[in-house]
Amino acid sequence: MKNKNIDVDVKLLKRNEVEEALRFQQGVFDDMACQEWFHLMTRDEFTRAIEGRGKVGFLMSGGKKMGIFTFAYDEDDYLKEYEVDNKNMMILHGVMVKKEYRGMGLQRRILQMAKEDAKRNKTDGIVATVHPDNVYSLRNFLVEGFKIIKRIRIHNDNRYVVHLSVV
Repeated sequence: MKNKNIDVDVKLLKRNEVEEALRFQQGVFDDMACQEWFHLMTRDEFTRAIEGRGKVGFLMSGGKKMGIFTFAYDEDDYLKEYEVDNKNMMILHGVMVKKEYRGMGLQRRILQMAKEDAKRNKTDGIVATVHPDNVYSLRNFLVEGFKIIKRIRIHNDNRYVVHLSVV
């Protein structure tokens, strides 16, 4: 069993660190067994989150990057793609954890941070997508209170849209 009590810090990225985010996510992606479950964030997506109300951050421990996340707001195109009518939502995407740190509860920590951030930003809730075969991520979302609200086809595959109300 991996140590779930590891000290974790968050390093929020600035605009000039977008290339670092792109390199990190590509490295994590390259090491994934089921790459079709994930959609890589683009330079523009990272930049919009950083320059807007959102956040892009690394989960860090002992100076090592363990994972990455993106909290995005004011992204009506995503909400339309996810078939969500409420525009006052946080979009959680780009959550990736390096292979050697999986199973340590890091994704759940990110989900808990997302809840806090969504409340601080006075949103109605959080939406994300999860590949139906990604049972580990899906379980984490459900344990944290998210509900599957629909199944859609995006990125040339099926995804569940999951939602959590924070009001």
